[in-house]
Amino acid sequence: MQPQDAIDLGRDALLSGFISVLPLLLVALGIALVIGFLQSMFQIQESSVAMIPKLLLSAIVLVLLLPWISERLLDFSRSHFERPLLIGISHEGE
Repeated sequence: MQPQDAIDLGRDALLSGFISVLPLLLVALGIALVIGFLQSMFQIQESSVAMIPKLLLSAIVLVLLLPWISERLLDFSRSHFERPLLIGISHEGE
């Protein structure tokens, strides 16, 4: 394995992980902004008011996106399990 192959593997792993959790993070951010706005509008300073809807909606989004997330991670795994075979074949002639 060449150093560039290891760098590519690390970059692909980080990018796949980031893309997989990005929708969940965006939903949590949106929920936090809306709840924070409503809390400031109604002058509610209780922190548990924000936590319960954020947890519930994040869990719902996670359940809905789980097939897509697992498909992305499986595609990443498949491509990187096949990669050593392709690298071995390409470096065989050297």
